[in-house]
Parts: sequence; C-alpha cells; structure tokens
Amino acid sequence: MSLLYQLLTAPIFWAFWTAIFTGLIVWVAYIQLKRINTATRADFIDRFKKDFFKESTRDIMAIIQYEALIFKVRDI
Repeated sequence: MSLLYQLLTAPIFWAFWTAIFTGLIVWVAYIQLKRINTATRADFIDRFKKDFFKESTRDIMAIIQYEALIFKVRDI
C-alpha cells in the first residue's frame, strides 16, 4: 500500500481534522452568538426606554421619590 493511502486511512488523521473543524465551528458560533447578544441588549434597552419612560410613569416616579404616595399594607 502506498504511503498516501495509509495516511488517509489512519484514524489519527481523521481525528485531527475533525478536531480542527469542530474548533472552527465553535469559534464561528461564538462570534455569531456574541453579535446576537449585543443586538438583543440594545433592543431591550430601547424597548425599556420607550415603554417605561412615558409621561405617566415619570409622574408616578416623581410622586414616589418625593414620598407623596403612602402605601397601605393589608393582611391577607
């Protein structure tokens, strides 16, 4: 048998290339997930600002901050 045939059929050869390609796939997946996470954070902050900081919620926050609102606790 030729040396090339022995090399291509060796389990070490295929294990080496499988490990290389697996590492490459993990690296690409990590980069993609990192980008998605950044976009998700930005979207969350944008939605939070849009939904929470409205005029009515600002009034409620000001009332709470100046302790003009009294909370009553009832027994359940």
